[in-house]
Amino acid sequence: MSISKPEQILFEEHYSKVFKSVYLYCKDYHIAEDATQEAFLKAFDNINQLRDVKSFPGWVYVIALNVVKKEFNRNKKIIELNFEDYQNIFSNQDEFKNIELKEDLKMLLKHISPEERKMLNLYYGFGLSLKEIAVLTDTNISTLKVKMHRTRQKLKKKAINDVVLTGEEK
Repeated sequence: MSISKPEQILFEEHYSKVFKSVYLYCKDYHIAEDATQEAFLKAFDNINQLRDVKSFPGWVYVIALNVVKKEFNRNKKIIELNFEDYQNIFSNQDEFKNIELKEDLKMLLKHISPEERKMLNLYYGFGLSLKEIAVLTDTNISTLKVKMHRTRQKLKKKAINDVVLTGEEK
């Protein structure tokens, strides 16, 4: 199958980010590579369903995650994403800056569900709007707003409790 020039451009611009995110999910290079490539092929086959081209990165990411989850269901192995991995991919900051903050955030992310982490990844990692995420995840935008708010509140409450319990300000 050959792809058009616009598809080639989309592939080259977004492959690396989607691959890294999928790899963090499965921790298997070959599965991540196959899932990412399959996701792009599925995305290009169904590109007419995409309402806004700006949503493409998040859309193909969701497709890739669905492909890799299907593979995991077949193999019965699931590995969770963690915030340190997100930071390594999405942060432009020096690796040695804010190590303590990264560790704190990593611990906080253990207190939210995979669905909540996925939602945060699409919003903060891929920079999608709530409206775009609602379309990609087939969720009502009002419901998504509530979920985002509750997830942020849950993380904030946990962070505050940790500071109060340890007596440290960070």
